[in-house]
Amino acid sequence: MTTSTMVLLAAFGGFMIWRVVQMRPNPARIAAAHAALARGACLVDVRSPAEFQSGHLPGARNLPVQSLGGRMHEVGPTDREVVVYCASGARSASAAGKFRHAGYTSVIDVGAMRNLANHTQPAAATAPGSPTEPAATGDEAISRQQRRQQERQQRRDR
Repeated sequence: MTTSTMVLLAAFGGFMIWRVVQMRPNPARIAAAHAALARGACLVDVRSPAEFQSGHLPGARNLPVQSLGGRMHEVGPTDREVVVYCASGARSASAAGKFRHAGYTSVIDVGAMRNLANHTQPAAATAPGSPTEPAATGDEAISRQQRRQQERQQRRDR
């Protein structure tokens, strides 16, 4: 095995370990997210509209990360607390950075939707009167997501 191949394999292995660690839920961050939601934080799902339609957390707004720059005003003023999530944590990390760069002072990235859905459901995730899509319950959204992931894995295994 050449040196460059070994370096490439080591880098890939390091990346995979980092991803596994990043996907683990952070209990302190989850608790902070629930507290923020109880105070009226805006819950933002940064996945695609199709992913959002297939299941999302109650009270979540769909602001896809790709179009976030032009739609941040929908969240409200920059002093409003924001809780972001996606499917795996990659897009929510990117979105959290975009919110912070735009001046939002309290942004909580919970990573994957399952991190928040597997814990106590949030209370009033959006301000009274805020328009939201009809929401699936956390368990329904997660079971749909898990079913899609299993289907994708089965297709890959063929």
